[in-house]
Amino acid sequence: MLTVYGATPDGRRLLLRTIQYDDDPARVIALLARGDAPFQAAASGFADWTAPLPVRLRLPDGQGILIAAEGAALSYRVGAGRWQDAGRNAALLPAGATEVRVTAPDGETATVPVGS
Repeated sequence: MLTVYGATPDGRRLLLRTIQYDDDPARVIALLARGDAPFQAAASGFADWTAPLPVRLRLPDGQGILIAAEGAALSYRVGAGRWQDAGRNAALLPAGATEVRVTAPDGETATVPVGS
């Protein structure tokens, strides 16, 4: 199970969780909350654990794109711009990001379009 905590650019609390039953595909759910209000589902999709970038989820209201690849170094770019470091394991990218570069722990690198 994957769990990511963070905050959106507008200050909302962010929680991403995966849910999987038996051999069903893993569902990825992003939850957002303002202040002390309860979390509410904001976006969802499916994780593909065989892909270089298993989690790629666009948040609503232009709050960004949540990505995750366990153990990988992540970077992104907007259009043909410079690559920007996004840390390791998971990141919340700007909404305008167009590509992600994923460098796995074994050094293998893949470039993945973010999509709309």
